[in-house]
Amino acid sequence: PASSLTNFGAVFWNGAPLVGNSGTVFVNNGLWLEESDDQIYDNGGSVTFINNSTFRKQGTYGTTTFNGSVAFQNNGFVDVETGAINFAGGGALGGTYNAAQFATLSLTGGGFSAGAPPLFEGPGASQFTGGTLTLLADQIPGLLLAGGNLVLGAAFQNSGAITNLTLSGATLTGSNTVTGTLNWNAGGLNNSWLTIASNALLNLATGSDKNMPGSVLVNNGTVLWTGGSVRGNGGTAITNNSLWLVQNDYQINSAYGGGNSSFVNNGTLSKSVTFGGTTFNNVSVLNSGGTFDIESGYFYFINSATYAQTGATLDFGLSGPNLAGQLYLPGNVNLDGTLGVNLLNGYTPAVGDVVALISYASESGVFATANLPPLTGGVNWSLNYGPTSVTLQALATPTLASPLQISGLVTDTSNHP
Repeated sequence: PASSLTNFGAVFWNGAPLVGNSGTVFVNNGLWLEESDDQIYDNGGSVTFINNSTFRKQGTYGTTTFNGSVAFQNNGFVDVETGAINFAGGGALGGTYNAAQFATLSLTGGGFSAGAPPLFEGPGASQFTGGTLTLLADQIPGLLLAGGNLVLGAAFQNSGAITNLTLSGATLTGSNTVTGTLNWNAGGLNNSWLTIASNALLNLATGSDKNMPGSVLVNNGTVLWTGGSVRGNGGTAITNNSLWLVQNDYQINSAYGGGNSSFVNNGTLSKSVTFGGTTFNNVSVLNSGGTFDIESGYFYFINSATYAQTGATLDFGLSGPNLAGQLYLPGNVNLDGTLGVNLLNGYTPAVGDVVALISYASESGVFATANLPPLTGGVNWSLNYGPTSVTLQALATPTLASPLQISGLVTDTSNHP
């Protein structure tokens, strides 16, 4: 207790835990071989382990643990040849970490920080799964951000803005701006604010959930959503001011409760590629002068979801009478703005084809403008507002059976010829 151990030679640790307390410091300036599956822990207070040379685990296949009050500061080489090392007490990340094949190196608790990014290498698993990781300069190559809380310093990448980062389960905290690319594979936000700048890209990829309770997402660039449900609560607000590409059949929901999430579309929300439904589940949607472009599949509103539009554009892709983009709306909808249709995949409407575009419980209003592609071969469009749907029908162009002939004297109402 309250002691220091400094190694300039070799330490062979092959059994029994190492116990310290407040003031205990281990300093490795030589070779430290961990050949057991033990732990270093505190007996009151905090312990520090400083590695300036080589710390290697080999020979056993269990887990070596630096417990919750043991901070590990690495300036040298951490080499996990077999089994796993679990760093649960935080520490300063530097130097090089190697995880051999089938080996695992995990940062699981406490406060970690990295200035100049350390190097994580090897075919094994290196992952941040718990605690808090503060990145002061850049992301860490080779370290999977699989959990825990992520904090970005004021000098991170582009003066604090994100130019290249991948979240694989970690939670991005605070207020952040993306000026390059953010790959959001899993995890997400928690009472946070995220802005996608003009010309920046947010990738919502993989089938894992994207969580954002109590958080704000403002898109001024491009969002490419290819997988995973977006989960929020009554404090979640999404605003799309630019381009949001939907290429999946997942949902935006309010799984965390506390009322409806909100989604305001001032830009273009475009669905393509897939043919199922993208669902708004307990989400209040306002299409405020923006565009819903449904080239395939459909948008669907369920539970307490709501939809309203003001001066909006609704575009639909038509690949056939039974293969068109569709919009399923809850309750009453007041239609206005513009209706647009795009013929896809060589589809040529034939007389009698009927395409359902919008379904609702009731509706009021009509579209101010209908941009419908011209048809040929004596076929014209008929736009119909029904009690539960808006449909397009292809009708034959009316023609006169024979020329109209007039004979005799034609006069006006005053009998003037």
